[in-house]
Amino acid sequence: MNELRAVIQDNTAGSPTVSGLKWTHLSVAEIVRELFQRGIKVANEVVSRLLGEMGFKTRQQVKSKTKVPSRDRDEQFEKIEKSIEDYKNTGDPVFSIDSKRKESLGEVHRSGDVIANQAAEVLDHDLPAYSDGEVTPHGIYDVQENTGHVTVTTGSDTGEFAVASFQRYWEEVGSVQHASAKRILLLCDCGGSNSYRSNTLKYHLQELSNELGLPIQVAHYPVHCSKYNPIERREFSHVERAFSGRIFSTASDVAEAAESTSTQTGLNITTAELPEFQPVRKSGKRVPKPPNVEYDKDLPDYNYTFNPQ
Repeated sequence: MNELRAVIQDNTAGSPTVSGLKWTHLSVAEIVRELFQRGIKVANEVVSRLLGEMGFKTRQQVKSKTKVPSRDRDEQFEKIEKSIEDYKNTGDPVFSIDSKRKESLGEVHRSGDVIANQAAEVLDHDLPAYSDGEVTPHGIYDVQENTGHVTVTTGSDTGEFAVASFQRYWEEVGSVQHASAKRILLLCDCGGSNSYRSNTLKYHLQELSNELGLPIQVAHYPVHCSKYNPIERREFSHVERAFSGRIFSTASDVAEAAESTSTQTGLNITTAELPEFQPVRKSGKRVPKPPNVEYDKDLPDYNYTFNPQ
């Protein structure tokens, strides 16, 4: 053990940014050779075990730091948890929503493994011009029922698409599972089509609230905290596994792959397709704020409710 520690210390560097982090560029086989040169014969398995006892193992970098601290981070997380608990107590639904990254169509490379009888040959470059288009998947996760939904479109990821996705889901699935709902809580990120700055999103949510006759409360996770949105780890991580190594030719292929997602905890995915949505033009960004929005008195940017008119 002492000789192993000496070898590690001689070939270990410290991190200039992470306190206490030590790493070595040597592999287990190289450590074995180094020990042999010092007169010690030992098997690779023994070195691996001893490294583990010393706290050394193969590790990856963890994306956990933010460049800028999130504004009102702790206060907003407390509000979200209280809102979820309140909705659970009254039996009203809580949905986590977000857009997944776009999927390319055509014979373009997609990372991941798939069990197949032979390798799939695809284009040797992943240039956007080589794809046959893109598909935007929008996800909805029912926090209480542990069910998911994915809506796909070949158009742009806009606030109008996000609301249309939820409306389609509610009409076909959500209203059946939550027939006695008196209100709806949506958990979403701060950017993209779910941006808290998007008047387009708010405009269409107000229209949806009017149509459903139900209040819709929106709670945004703070800036740089999208990974805490439940849909990321409870739905999208499993959908991504179902997409692994696939070749998509149409939006229907993407929807079919999403619908095949399942987990041992009982997660099931339903899907839908919507027509193409056009990008929001500059004039569209000046959509007036809905007049019947109730903003939270403490954190109005992150929390607001649409009441049916």
